[in-house]
Amino acid sequence: MDTKILEYIIAIAEEKSVSRAADRFYLSQSVVSHHLKNLEEEFGEPFFVRDPRGMQLTRAGIIFVNNARTILHMESQLEAKMEAMRRQQNKSIRVMVDSTNRNFFIRRILTAFRAEFPSVSLELTDCNFIQAHRTLLTGGTDLAVCCSNRQEFEGCSTQLLFQTCLHFLLPAGKEHDFSLEEFRSALEKNMMVSLHPVGSSMRLVEEDLLAQGKAFPSVIMESRGFLNSLSLVQDGQCGVFYPQAITFRDAANLREVPDLQSPLYTQMIWLEDTKHSKSFNRLLEIVKEAYLEYPQYIQKPPAVSPT
Repeated sequence: MDTKILEYIIAIAEEKSVSRAADRFYLSQSVVSHHLKNLEEEFGEPFFVRDPRGMQLTRAGIIFVNNARTILHMESQLEAKMEAMRRQQNKSIRVMVDSTNRNFFIRRILTAFRAEFPSVSLELTDCNFIQAHRTLLTGGTDLAVCCSNRQEFEGCSTQLLFQTCLHFLLPAGKEHDFSLEEFRSALEKNMMVSLHPVGSSMRLVEEDLLAQGKAFPSVIMESRGFLNSLSLVQDGQCGVFYPQAITFRDAANLREVPDLQSPLYTQMIWLEDTKHSKSFNRLLEIVKEAYLEYPQYIQKPPAVSPT
């Protein structure tokens, strides 16, 4: 049986509609209905019944869908293991790195690794921590280096590389710090907030913090770097999340929202219970050693040449 058909039936169960399931795969409704009818005839049982809530699974349908999910999961695991074997044979290590760590990784880690393993290539891909976790679980990458507000990732091993606290800074203007309630009020009056680009690890952390504080800015400016945003705060233009590990001048001219802060972890993440090559294990050591210098690096990162 074509496993793609299993995906069609699962989609019907999830969408409770043949037409919406067909839309998911850019197919016509008749094609998906045809596959469903053939399966029901083959097994001699209907998989769905219609009611006002949509298409509901019968007992036979529940059994079929549960086993279909198991088959697809096993297929995914097999593909991931075969891909990992091919990668190992081709002497290639796939690494996902988020935007906050990418420049440091390229400058301090990539060069050191190539010096020791010139025949092993590192394939770097951009990510955020959610994408990295999902891709690791499906075997799409070997290692991820990213920051997040989470310490654990299910099914994965982690190594803490650097930790700081993310807090929210505001322009000077009062003698005291902002309460969370005052901050919400300022947002309602269109206070501008500088956040990292949509989809980045830092943006996910920033949005999570704002949601926890029930603070929803209506005016957002995107900035890729902490230092760029900080200069705008010091000019009185906006507020910004900022790591406490990065010191700066004129801190007395700024204030913060004490209730709007969170730990920020930079970590290596890789799949548990997986046998790795000598070069991969050495890469873990190189990354860990390099991040001992990360606090000094983030105080004054080198200029980045335009690409």
